[in-house]
Amino acid sequence: STNPQVSSEEKTDDNTATSTTKPQPPAATEEPPVLSQKEKKQAKARRKKERERQKELDRQAEIENELANAGPSRRDMEVKVLKELYLDPKNLVMEEVAADGHCLYRSIAAQCGDGADYRKIRNLCADTLASSEEEFAPFAETEGSYIDYVEEVRSSANWGGQLELRALARALRRPIVVYSAEATPLTMAEADADDEAPIQVSFHRHYYALGEHYNSVVPKG
Repeated sequence: STNPQVSSEEKTDDNTATSTTKPQPPAATEEPPVLSQKEKKQAKARRKKERERQKELDRQAEIENELANAGPSRRDMEVKVLKELYLDPKNLVMEEVAADGHCLYRSIAAQCGDGADYRKIRNLCADTLASSEEEFAPFAETEGSYIDYVEEVRSSANWGGQLELRALARALRRPIVVYSAEATPLTMAEADADDEAPIQVSFHRHYYALGEHYNSVVPKG
């Protein structure tokens, strides 16, 4: 008799066939794309913008939560004093602006016209600070260099204060009047200011628990 031909399948005792397979080579991994210096800078700028946007959203959420749970407060008393002492007698009203770190610049922009927004006012302020470093640098509250301070005024959401108001009064050639419940109105003006109506803002220390705030002040009607 002849031997049966052996196939590529080995017979097992229970007559089931077990096929033999060759091991597969590991799948090739894709190398991450190599970014150019320009692409790296653009990606870094996008990440920074996203972080700043998220910071603004978080701040707004905190404000909304604060307002939802607030009762009569120092904020209410502060606004009441402002209205009784300064705004009502002058027939002025306060117009609220967003509390996003740009409030001073938004308040100024609202009274400038010509499509001005807070970005334009920030740039104008930064340019003025940069062009008069000897005059303004001693009053800049910063742990870094004055150049860094100016760039933060230009491109960050850091709050502005009296130094920035002084620079803007010069740049806009208009007096800026600041009303506060804590003191008499403060006017910042250059000797050669144009004969225009002043820009008016209100300063609030207790408007939000998150920090100081500015609103725009305009004539009624």
